[in-house]
Amino acid sequence: MTKRIFLLIIAIVLLAVPLAATAQSEQFDPEGGVSYLIASLPGYPDPVIVTMLSGGNIDASTLGAGCVGNIFYVPDIEIEITAAVPTLRAYYLAANVGDDTTLVVQKPDGTFACNDDFAGSNPLVEIPSPAAGTYRFWAGTYGSANNYPGYMVITTGASMPGALVSDILGAGGGGTATTTNVQATQPRRGT
Repeated sequence: MTKRIFLLIIAIVLLAVPLAATAQSEQFDPEGGVSYLIASLPGYPDPVIVTMLSGGNIDASTLGAGCVGNIFYVPDIEIEITAAVPTLRAYYLAANVGDDTTLVVQKPDGTFACNDDFAGSNPLVEIPSPAAGTYRFWAGTYGSANNYPGYMVITTGASMPGALVSDILGAGGGGTATTTNVQATQPRRGT
């Protein structure tokens, strides 16, 4: 009888461990996987256009001054720059006018480039002469925990992603990019 009780206790403990692990809140983990797409530029069709949802449970302002909105704990998109390109531009267009979105890009050196409200309430991040390495992209939502459907456009071409979206999807915007660059407050794990 004692052996059965002991085995029952062990079984309960083993079942409880995974439940406790899944009950923990999500932590910001840029290297913990990718939500939608991994690609290399040049070589992958350019522009990269992904239909996706913005938002998440992580407050992007914890990454540094200039980053805002709520993002997912792992990147939405990861792009590997493998050769010299003139510029790297990312734009997020919310499918519904008025859905306020933000954009966070982590550069290979661990710093972040962030933007809010480039064209209306749609963000754009532009990185001139990007260094080779991995770039991680998050589409966020401003002032809301909602997830907004939309389109992430990433290009190394000469045209602005807003113009690409406008031509392809019949929406979008243009303007001059104003990006806030911030230093990462959380060091990247070794690769």
